[in-house]
Amino acid sequence: VTFARRIEILKQKSIFTRISGAATIMFILVEESSYEN
Repeated sequence: VTFARRIEILKQKSIFTRISGAATIMFILVEESSYEN
């Protein structure tokens, strides 16, 4: 694996981590708001 390719993989992972992290936060917020009602 070339160095540039490795950087591309890391970028894709960080984007995926960011998206999944945001989805987790959204899910927690929805769960908490549904408990309040």
